[in-house]
Amino acid sequence: MSCTTATSALNGLSAVQLQANLAEAQQALHALSIGRREVTVKFAMGDGAREVTYSAATMSGLRSYIAELQRALGIGGRRAIAVGFG
Repeated sequence: MSCTTATSALNGLSAVQLQANLAEAQQALHALSIGRREVTVKFAMGDGAREVTYSAATMSGLRSYIAELQRALGIGGRRAIAVGFG
């Protein structure tokens, strides 16, 4: 799933829907991380519901989806850290 597609598909979702999608995606990533061969993620999108099956080979796509959800919710990501001297 490309970021452009994910971004447009996430438009119009409430914070509650985004958080539910994020929780499901994170659970799926955990399952793959501990050795499960495949996981299916069901999630709400702007125009309905979708299912995507991920495997260890496609974990990067799942991580990208998680990052997109976190950006939509305004959480996660890297922030600059201010360092002061003196």
